[in-house]
Amino acid sequence: MRDQPSQPAIVKTPAAVVSDVHLGSPHCRQGEFLRFLDSFHEPVTLVFAGDTVDRPESSWLKPSDQSVLDRLASHPLITPVFIRGNHDETCSWFERNMFPMVSEVRIPAVGMLVCHGDDFQIVRGHHRLFVFLFNGLHRMRIRLGAPPVHVAEYAKHWSLFYRALRRIVRENAADYALQEGAKAIACGHVHFAEDTMVKGIRYVNTGCWTEPDPHYLMIRDGVVELKVWERE
Repeated sequence: MRDQPSQPAIVKTPAAVVSDVHLGSPHCRQGEFLRFLDSFHEPVTLVFAGDTVDRPESSWLKPSDQSVLDRLASHPLITPVFIRGNHDETCSWFERNMFPMVSEVRIPAVGMLVCHGDDFQIVRGHHRLFVFLFNGLHRMRIRLGAPPVHVAEYAKHWSLFYRALRRIVRENAADYALQEGAKAIACGHVHFAEDTMVKGIRYVNTGCWTEPDPHYLMIRDGVVELKVWERE
């Protein structure tokens, strides 16, 4: 199970949570995300639950990606908090703008933890072999000219495997929340938005911003609601 986090952050409400924006990826929906940022009309803490940047160095980002980061740094109503994901380990933009990466966020007002979720993907045995083969197959099909889709979106075509990975993350996340005395836990990582109960814990996954119908979690006045941005 996951080690005790070294850098948790405490967040007050109102707060919003997004995950897996993947700036720098050709699949990132930058324009929609900029409109989402400008939809806030009150002060809010915006928690990025990992994989904000798809590549390790912000100097590689296109102007359209960089404009999202610049807007975050100057937005008058948004206070961003960034959780470290498995993609954005060393993006220099965060250091330059004095936004430290944290391992997790705690929102005491609703008893919620927020993590990226990669630590909960504990794959063993034949599942580990399948992950290795699957990643290799995805890279090969792209090189051979197949339509480029994000690896997580491609994984959804392998429904049994994908459901198994989601279940592993859900159950391990719920175990961690129980261990920490939390009522709820929000994650990203698996690129699948859902809101369900697991072992008496409310488990929310905020999905991703690399596919249609991106989601976000809104926490205001004690209410926690998973919303679809495109349906606003």
